[in-house]
Amino acid sequence: MTVEYQVVILAGGDGTKLHPLTDEIPKCLLPIANRPMISYQLEMLEKAEVSEAIIVVQEAHISKITKFVNESVKGKIRIQYVPCKEHIGTAEVLLKLKDRIKTDFIVISGDLIVDDAHFLYLLDMHRSRNSAMTMLIRQPTQEQLAIEKAIRAKHAKSGTQASFDYIALDDKRERVLFIKSSVEEEGDLSVNKALLMRYPHMRINTTLLDAHLYVFSRWVLDALDEKFKEKKKISSIKEELVPYLISCQGSSRKQQELPPTAKTSPQELALTMASTYVSKDPSSPSDNISCFAYVMDKGYCTRATDVATYLEANRDIARSAAVYMPFEKKGKNNFIDESSNIHPQTQTGADCVVGAGSKMGERCSVKKSIIGKHCIIGDNVKITNSVIMDYVFIGHGCNITDSVICNSVAMKENCNIKDSSIGVNVHLSSKSDIKSESLSKDK
Repeated sequence: MTVEYQVVILAGGDGTKLHPLTDEIPKCLLPIANRPMISYQLEMLEKAEVSEAIIVVQEAHISKITKFVNESVKGKIRIQYVPCKEHIGTAEVLLKLKDRIKTDFIVISGDLIVDDAHFLYLLDMHRSRNSAMTMLIRQPTQEQLAIEKAIRAKHAKSGTQASFDYIALDDKRERVLFIKSSVEEEGDLSVNKALLMRYPHMRINTTLLDAHLYVFSRWVLDALDEKFKEKKKISSIKEELVPYLISCQGSSRKQQELPPTAKTSPQELALTMASTYVSKDPSSPSDNISCFAYVMDKGYCTRATDVATYLEANRDIARSAAVYMPFEKKGKNNFIDESSNIHPQTQTGADCVVGAGSKMGERCSVKKSIIGKHCIIGDNVKITNSVIMDYVFIGHGCNITDSVICNSVAMKENCNIKDSSIGVNVHLSSKSDIKSESLSKDK
């Protein structure tokens, strides 16, 4: 069977922005609404009838990820696992996969959750436009804008600069004209005069977000290889490869440097190989290379890149904001596993998930929160806007708000946890008062 697209899931990130959650749990296996993060990408691929995928992971995590996939993924998708070093660049990973990839290919960030319909729209755009690169760009929700605003305010308070992208699109909001980081563009944004003349109605956006979902033509790997041989190595997909491909649009000089496989038509490719071939004038404009974006104005798309966005993704899935659902049984407005044991006097509100085997005492209140598997929760416990992972013990009278509690944490009675992240196996004494902290076992 012919495979139109091959898929690469980049799941090798160390998740430093998610510390201490990722200290002992691979980022791609962090639970979102009691499902490992990578399960959402695999479900999306299954729905899109993708037949095979390459998952790039750190070598130390291969056994854990293989175990999850073998036990939980029941579809027909065939998976190859490729180990990578911790600090290798994402474009360098693609170069290492060059001999495995034979077709146009899709690159998916391991922390992305996006409705499958928009994934298919992206593929359709790439196919119909004969694009060198097609990327997914998302219009942030009000909740995502609030998180971004809080991040920028935090940076401003500390005297540092929050990073965002200037994304320029044509008047149809399809052609990507440039992407520039605010960190690189200190002061006023500079725009090429020739580009302005060619696209006088371009739109420059500062709130649109790169979803880190890309479709590339196969020849891009040849271009990466040539850059490497010329000692002009490209390491990052987002920061180097994507801007480089965009900059090749309309530049005959840059297009002359691309490999012969970059030609868009078999006729032109054959012509370049002929002994009578005469190069085009490098100063003349060219559209042989084109880069497009599919802009999501509706539907669900998010990335769990830090603790704030991780919490938000959990709440989104619990409230059915996406097409994907928790594995637990769906109730009227929440998801509660039938094997859980919840006291009749305990209130489990809307947009909650309770995992298998978990037990909650009397007069507890759980609001907009996720409770993992086999947790034991005492009496008079309040849990709000939080994620409690598996095998957690919570003593009587504890209050947990806007926090993440990792696997096998044990806290004694009357603890107060707010805006904090508690790592795996941390033990808290009675009446611990923790606010805006990140605790791991060795601290």
